[in-house]
Amino acid sequence: TAEVALLVCNWTDLRASVIATVPAEKDGAVATLAALYGQLDGLESCAHDVYEVELATHVLRRMSVPDKRDAVRAPGRSPEAVPTRLRQARVLDTEEIKAVGHNLSAIRDAFGAARVEFLILNGNDPANERVVTWQVSSLTSAETRLRYFRVTPIAESGAGSAEVGLLTPVRTPADIQLLVEQPSGKLAYIDFIRSDFRQPALANAIALDLKRAGSPVLLRGSLLSHFAALLREYGVTVYPILESLDAFPADSHVAVAPLV
Repeated sequence: TAEVALLVCNWTDLRASVIATVPAEKDGAVATLAALYGQLDGLESCAHDVYEVELATHVLRRMSVPDKRDAVRAPGRSPEAVPTRLRQARVLDTEEIKAVGHNLSAIRDAFGAARVEFLILNGNDPANERVVTWQVSSLTSAETRLRYFRVTPIAESGAGSAEVGLLTPVRTPADIQLLVEQPSGKLAYIDFIRSDFRQPALANAIALDLKRAGSPVLLRGSLLSHFAALLREYGVTVYPILESLDAFPADSHVAVAPLV
């Protein structure tokens, strides 16, 4: 698999990568796409776009386009700077999104609920020739219901919230230790896009500590990332979010609700 990934890297002029989830149902089905420049390795450490696409029409319903400073150009290598002109641009254009949506519809019809990886190639060929379906794996219905959330001050929103509590930024191992000692009523906030928690061994240790604390985690990062999956496997409640919460003071009373 690592060898195959390297071979694919050598064979293809890769511009971007996509991970998508597609539900089994057909009526009103919406696929969630995480799109990033370069290799999928960057999903753990680099900012990425998020798109929600209606499968019946392949029309973009909602998107989040953050500043994308870094990308992993080759498997196993450190992130490199993204050209300034591309940092705030959409990773996928309208035709590429339609091509991904078309493939997802076909995959859903053949396999049901699935997690799908795509490679997006450089070049001037039509989008449907540059969008390459790379890997397909089945999902349970629960896994396809994963979604992103928004965080608001408790004074503005409370009714209908999935969770309320005190916002507790976690930036260092020492922050986690304090959370373990005094977890009551707290919501841990981890900005995984820019944190120093991306090493695999450290990520495992952090996940175990968060399990011990028993606090829900507001995770700024992909709901499809390995770290988010690791937390879920350890039984930690994870609320993936798209926007930075740095403007919120520590210990703010906040409410967490699904994006709609």
